[in-house]
Amino acid sequence: MPQNKHFDLNLLRVFVAVCRTGSFTKAAEELDLTQSSVSNAINRLKASIDTNLFIRSGRGVQPTAIGKSLFEQMEEPLRLLDQSIKGIDSFDEVNDHRSFNIYAFDAFIQLLAPHLEKRTSDTSIDVIMREMPGEEEFLINALHNDTADIIVDVKRPESASLDFMKIATDDLVCLASSCHPRVSKSLSREQFFEEKHVIFNLKRLNLTAFDLFTEEVLPKRRVLTEQSSMMSMLATISNTESLGVTLESYAKQFSPLFSLQTFEVPLDTKPIDIYLVWNRKFTHNAAHKWLRDLLKDIFDKDLKHLQHK
Repeated sequence: MPQNKHFDLNLLRVFVAVCRTGSFTKAAEELDLTQSSVSNAINRLKASIDTNLFIRSGRGVQPTAIGKSLFEQMEEPLRLLDQSIKGIDSFDEVNDHRSFNIYAFDAFIQLLAPHLEKRTSDTSIDVIMREMPGEEEFLINALHNDTADIIVDVKRPESASLDFMKIATDDLVCLASSCHPRVSKSLSREQFFEEKHVIFNLKRLNLTAFDLFTEEVLPKRRVLTEQSSMMSMLATISNTESLGVTLESYAKQFSPLFSLQTFEVPLDTKPIDIYLVWNRKFTHNAAHKWLRDLLKDIFDKDLKHLQHK
C-alpha cells in the first residue's frame, strides 16, 4: 500500500455511503455531493490503497471482497465518530441514533431500568445498563476508553479526569422475614447483633455496604451468607431467620415481593449520596448532557422517594 501521511477520512465516508446504498448516485444524494465528486473520491481511495473496491452490478455497484471487508471494519467506527461530533453542539433523541452504556450496582439497575425503558421508548436511543464489576481499575478504564458513558455510584471519583454530580440521597434500613420468630414490630441494637446477617459485599471497595455507611466502629456481626446481588440477598433473608441491610428506596419497592419487614437501623448511619460519574471530556457534550438530565429527571420524579439533601 502506498504511504500516505495525510489520509482523508472523508474518502471513507463516501466509500461507506456507496457500500450502503449500492449506488454512486444515491450516495451523492445522501452526502449532498455531485455524482462526479463521489466518483472522484472513490478513485482517490482506490489509488490510496492500490486495489479495486467495487464492481458493476446491474445499474449499481457492489463491493469486492476487499471492499466488503473494509466496509465491515469502517462502518461502525465512522458512525460513532459522526455521532460524537454531532453530539458536541446539538442532540435530537428522536432522530439521532445513539447507544449509551451505564454501569451500576444491581440495586440501581433494578430501580432505573423500567423507567429508562419507558422514557426512551419513543426515541432512537438505546440505553444499556451493566452490572458494576469488582475492579475499580476496570471502571476507570471504561470511562477513559469510552466503553462506559456513566457510572451510577455511591462514592465520588478521585481522578481529576472524571466529573460527577450528586443525583440523590438515600438511607439504610434493616430487613427481616415477616415470619422471623424473634424479630417483629421493632428491632433493638442487641437484637441486631444477636441475629445472623446476610451481608451485601461491595467488592470494588473491599467493604460491606453497611460498614461504608456507619458512623461508629462496630462489633463483628454474625454472618449467614455474603452476597454481591441485592435481589438475591432479599430472597435469602425471606427464607431464613436472618437480617440484612439495604437502601430504603430499594426496600420500599422490593421488600413486599419477598414478604419482608422493614426497620430503622438501630445504629448511627450516614446518608448515602448517589452520584453520576463520567469522563470530564463529555461534560459539555449535548448527547451526554441529555443522558445525565434524563437520569436526574428519573430520580427527581419517578424515584422521588430518594430525597435530595
